[in-house]
Amino acid sequence: MCGISAFLSLEGQVESLPNDETVPERNRAGLEKSLDVIQHREPDARGVWISSDHRVGLGHVRLSIVDLSSDGDQPFIDSEDGIYAVVNGELYGHERYHRELANEYRFKGNSDCEIVIALYKHYGLSFLHHLRGEFALVLWDAKRERLFAARDRYGIKSLYYTIQENRLLVATEMKCFLKFGWRPEWCVETLRGHAWQFGHKTQELEIRSEAEMIAGVRERLIEAVKIRLRADVPIGVYLSGGLDSSCVAGIIAHLMRENSAKLGSDGSGDLSRLRCFTVQFDKDSGTDESDIAARTASETPSWDVNGITKVALSEKVNSLGMKVVLVGQGADEHFGGYNNFRPDEIQEPDLSWPESHFPDEDRRQLWHDVQGSSGAVVSGNHETTAPSSTARMVNHTQTIRQLARLGQLPFLPWTSCYISSGDPETLLAESIDPRAREKMVTKWHPLHTSQYIWTKSYLPTISLRYVGDNVDIAYHVEGRLPFLDHHLNEYANQLPPSLKMKYDPTTRCFNEKYILREATRPFVTDELYERRKKPFSGPTRFKENGPIHGTFLRLLTRENVAALGFLEWDSVQSYLEGAFAEQDGVAFRKIMLIAQFVVLMQRFGVQTAKAPKGVIYPQVS
Repeated sequence: MCGISAFLSLEGQVESLPNDETVPERNRAGLEKSLDVIQHREPDARGVWISSDHRVGLGHVRLSIVDLSSDGDQPFIDSEDGIYAVVNGELYGHERYHRELANEYRFKGNSDCEIVIALYKHYGLSFLHHLRGEFALVLWDAKRERLFAARDRYGIKSLYYTIQENRLLVATEMKCFLKFGWRPEWCVETLRGHAWQFGHKTQELEIRSEAEMIAGVRERLIEAVKIRLRADVPIGVYLSGGLDSSCVAGIIAHLMRENSAKLGSDGSGDLSRLRCFTVQFDKDSGTDESDIAARTASETPSWDVNGITKVALSEKVNSLGMKVVLVGQGADEHFGGYNNFRPDEIQEPDLSWPESHFPDEDRRQLWHDVQGSSGAVVSGNHETTAPSSTARMVNHTQTIRQLARLGQLPFLPWTSCYISSGDPETLLAESIDPRAREKMVTKWHPLHTSQYIWTKSYLPTISLRYVGDNVDIAYHVEGRLPFLDHHLNEYANQLPPSLKMKYDPTTRCFNEKYILREATRPFVTDELYERRKKPFSGPTRFKENGPIHGTFLRLLTRENVAALGFLEWDSVQSYLEGAFAEQDGVAFRKIMLIAQFVVLMQRFGVQTAKAPKGVIYPQVS
């Protein structure tokens, strides 16, 4: 895990600078200061490269995990062909490319990330398809005057960009842009309307047996875990007490027993050295999983406190001198683990797996029963203003309605000027790649449609940011996610939907992640195998007049809410009272999100949002 910052001066004249500062001085100072902002991410090394014409600059801070020597420091430089690169993350299988490309490229050391330049020289822009892992990168080809920036397939490693004063800025964290003179402002249009950018089916009949598919998942998951155990530092596991993280720990133990993999730099094979970390909530919170986790281990703004719990975990990992942990995120998205996928799993027959068939009348009744009780991850009312054409675009799947409800807040009347172009549900549907929309209507089962929408929206923008890389780095910890290995996911995407979330018409029960559960059966206890899904979630109920309540009272004042400029105070006050006096979990999630807006405003000096010129609405005090 590392941090990167880069700039590219674009064509055109730059306005005069204050204090007689020159453009090169300004750019160099901005780059250096931007690295100061993310120095906490990676304390082991730091490097800067700026072109002789001062047009391009690449900066990097490093957390040393593979090749701990200075040979792994960045930026990487190929002076012969004028190619420069900075990389954040881990690239697996790099040993193979070190061997295969040694005659074409003179590697400086044994770093996994150095293969980026070698692969670019060998494959051109197609080099990206040969990268496997969690990564973000910026590459500058001086001869072709090409700046190339990319991140991994799921956005495990963040990468942001903006244009400011005729400069393209790219960085791991948006805070880096502040040091180049960028000033943040509220995009009320995004908050109001479209914060997410991005029948019978022609399914082919599945000819593989269930046992063959289970074995296929098992084989690919073991490989995904195994390659993530390679490091020159110790490795641990985040263990929630659920199936996903527990099977990762079980697979690691299996590989160690077989002597087929080392635990990072630890080659002792001693299972007692496999360290697992979990977070414990108060027993009366209803969300404590520490007991089952202990038995198994025997040896961006959001509306909940989950991110805070991950900070506590990374602090503990860091205190033990560890830098790498394996994490179970991504299994629910690809193997049907969320309860809110249930309506879409049973909406249509699974034509690829005839054994899953049950009468249409029973299916229709069950679909009606689960719509309002699917246990969705998100909260909000079920009202929709979307036209029927929107539902048809996504084959009537329910997930898009749930996502469109995210961030529903008490907006001031003037903000409605931003929703004239469409409701949130329609804007989200229209942002989907047209090729994917066509498959939703003509080819995909509704469950696969929901998984796609979730993976393109909630996963990268919330799950992988708020409880992922952005919080792990608080204490210099890198999370590795075997369930988001694209080799495993490409296989999972071709599995029959009814074997991911299997329904038993006799018991009228769902067995979520059925095929994953069977594939990991050898690596987990009976208790975990039989246990049903319980989402990782922090508590939403806290004592009135306690420390949490006091924090919200300090943040959510009339003055602070008014300074935001886009929210209505009376409703915020009502949510604040309901969250603590009435122990209302939905109200708590709303004030959690609003409080983070206040923190961002105060921390970065964001100006009050105002209605666009020409838009007149009554002012609300």
